[in-house]
Amino acid sequence: LDSILFFKIRRISVTFIINKIKTLNMSFKIFAFSLLFVPFLISQNKNNHPANYIFSSEINQSNKERIARLIVINMSNQNFEDARANFSDSLKLRMQPGMLAQPWMAIVTNAGAFTAIISAEEQNVEGTAQVVVLCQFENANAVMQAMFNDEDKVTALYLKPVGR
Repeated sequence: LDSILFFKIRRISVTFIINKIKTLNMSFKIFAFSLLFVPFLISQNKNNHPANYIFSSEINQSNKERIARLIVINMSNQNFEDARANFSDSLKLRMQPGMLAQPWMAIVTNAGAFTAIISAEEQNVEGTAQVVVLCQFENANAVMQAMFNDEDKVTALYLKPVGR
């Protein structure tokens, strides 16, 4: 008796839901159906990388700090051409995208995948503005130093594992 009652209740519930769906207007059906694809679309986002998120601690940063972080983000996404966007003209000539990729890929090979920017700090060393960015990788950390001119263009860039 319980199984017959359960079957009838279940059949009534399924029938009830199907009838309710039939009474919905077409635009709501399309909207409800499109929601099924949201998780898939989010998972396909190529920029869904930890370095791409902006944290509240980053709001009061200088322009030089933002540029330095953007260089790291672009390199972590292997967008080495975009990483050169704020280089001075002379540095762009000296450091082509392939040349910029070599030290980054060497660190990734030894330290694992890039996971986060730990900090970025602007400093003034002997009259030259520089930003030191501490980067976290799976197995080690690395430091990127970017030297800037008065026009906020990167004039020199150094990337090295921490402790060397």
